[in-house]
Amino acid sequence: MIAANATSSIAWVIFAITCIGWLVYFFANRRAARPELGSEVELAPNRRPYYDDETLEGRRLERVQLFGVLLLALLVIILPLYWIFEPHRQAGSQHQKEATFVSWGGKMFATTAQGGFNCAGCHGANGGGGAASYSITNPDTGEVKAVSWKAPALNTIFYRFDESEVKFILVYGRPFSPMSPWGLAGGGPMNDQQIDTLIAKLKSLQIVREGCAENEPDARVCASGSLPQTEKDRIAEAAKSAAQALVDAGKYATVDDAMGEALFNLDLNSGAYSCARCHTTGWSYDDPGVTGQGAFGWNLTGGATNAHFPSQQDMINFIKVGSKNGAKYGLQGQGSGRMPGFGHLLTDEQITQLVEVARWTGSSRNTQPWHFIVIQDKEQLDKVSRVRGDMIRWAATAPLAIALVISAEGEISGAFDEGRVTERLMIAARLLGLGAGTAWFGDAEQQAAAKELLGIPAELTARPMVVIGHPEPQAGKRSGNGGRKPVDEIVSYNRMG
Repeated sequence: MIAANATSSIAWVIFAITCIGWLVYFFANRRAARPELGSEVELAPNRRPYYDDETLEGRRLERVQLFGVLLLALLVIILPLYWIFEPHRQAGSQHQKEATFVSWGGKMFATTAQGGFNCAGCHGANGGGGAASYSITNPDTGEVKAVSWKAPALNTIFYRFDESEVKFILVYGRPFSPMSPWGLAGGGPMNDQQIDTLIAKLKSLQIVREGCAENEPDARVCASGSLPQTEKDRIAEAAKSAAQALVDAGKYATVDDAMGEALFNLDLNSGAYSCARCHTTGWSYDDPGVTGQGAFGWNLTGGATNAHFPSQQDMINFIKVGSKNGAKYGLQGQGSGRMPGFGHLLTDEQITQLVEVARWTGSSRNTQPWHFIVIQDKEQLDKVSRVRGDMIRWAATAPLAIALVISAEGEISGAFDEGRVTERLMIAARLLGLGAGTAWFGDAEQQAAAKELLGIPAELTARPMVVIGHPEPQAGKRSGNGGRKPVDEIVSYNRMG
């Protein structure tokens, strides 16, 4: 800006000198002109006597030559100065344009009361995250419920998305969330220039990055920079506190064991750093379903990540850079641009912990002989619940069920792994505040019917499905043979009996 102002000042000085020179020349010639005498002979320029050779080649010639040299010197000085200051002038002009766009964008970012489109009302005045009122409809009962939806922080959005992806989100919104489409192409009220000015405002809100290269002038959006250490420390501290809470609840033995889930569900800045915001239904309004089972983002459970990525490192790289629209990722994936990149936000260690949560589970000799079929379609679940008559018809009333498919070579190890993963699914549901039960398909003929409905090859084993839903308030007590036997009836020491 200083260079741009200096260039403007020099230009005004040159302009002033030029104007003064012309004025001096005009008045000097006007004063030297003789009054009209009325004689054609005396008035005709070609008839008037002019300076003789001695006068023309004397002081007058020297004055004209001096004037020409001065003009030449002026040009010699002006042109190099122009070449020197022009890039700075252009940069200053660009800076002024960006400042103007930020100012215009700020007016649209402002709350409704301030005449804006209420971005600040949901995401916070400084883009640090907030909440938005929203209504959701239960697809089963039709019940409409008002919720407070976590609106993620925007001061790190360019850490996670590039400008084209941010523009796509602004234009088309986020379906099934309070984030409406704002661009004309998406049915919103803003034209392209308004979207561009809003993007300029969002860039101005970004947390300044560390480690930017020298040729990257804007530390808010430089490609080589990363989140400041102070913010990384804040994320680590929040994750550590969340992990400790999981340990205190008895879900994990150590903080390190719990760190993956803590990061996955991190609530900091309204979920700007979390995975659950996109991959867990209901997380954004504090009514989470099964962790990682898919929402705006795809389902991560049931070995889905193993099917998408050939190795752990490949998945880590994907989490770091996110998806690019149309670009290949993993084994047979094609990016949509909706998956943000977390490489500028989280450490490699934290990303690895997230991957471990999705990939890890125990099995006999670590063969992982299972495949999980998540049944969410109500019609499909109703059909499956009929394969055993009325015995498992209750499963049709649940939001979902997970059918277990086992491909173990040994019948004993397969049954062991089947029971192991079934129990863990039920415990996980309980820890998430959900209810779960096991529904058996029945005899060989009934199992074959279930396989046909679910597209399971005949040579694989499919016996149970874990049915998951929200428990009824009075479902704690069971009639009939429910409850547990006394300890002294089922426990012996050293020998049975």
